[in-house]
Amino acid sequence: MTNLYDYCAPLKNSILSVLVGERIGSGASRDVYALPHDKTLVMKVETSARTFHNQTEWLVWQEMKDWPVSDWFAPCVEIDSYGNVLFQRRTEPFRSEKEFHAAVTRTRGGVIPKIFDDVHYGNFGMLDGRVACHDYGYHTIFEQIAREMSIDAGYMTLDKEEPEEYDFTDGGQLALDI
Repeated sequence: MTNLYDYCAPLKNSILSVLVGERIGSGASRDVYALPHDKTLVMKVETSARTFHNQTEWLVWQEMKDWPVSDWFAPCVEIDSYGNVLFQRRTEPFRSEKEFHAAVTRTRGGVIPKIFDDVHYGNFGMLDGRVACHDYGYHTIFEQIAREMSIDAGYMTLDKEEPEEYDFTDGGQLALDI
């Protein structure tokens, strides 16, 4: 039996090239298209079922966008309700590892946040005069963020002098709250 997704792939590619624009890149699970009507954006289309890289990228951006580290990420602008199509700010891609390293040195002082674990020139580009990651939809980013945040995160103390008493017995107030 033919997978419907495989059957529709050639049709999908034809429609995208006519209505959207040129395919400017591809990876393990997505194709990236230029948008002729808006040169500041790209459209990323999932090419493999159940990889969820667009959804991951969207969720990461939603969590990071209000933090200072957000300027390291190419912003996600919109995602369709199924998560198959993602619109993201377009970066100017690097042509080589050497060019990437020189730009990191020039615009970022030679450092990259440890939250990125798939660091190579193909995943980064220039955006608004700085190096930014445009491919952060890989699933290991959550593990990497958790690892880096736990190493030097430290601990906080509670402001209360004495802990509040809770009634954990069956029928107690905490049991009713839960």
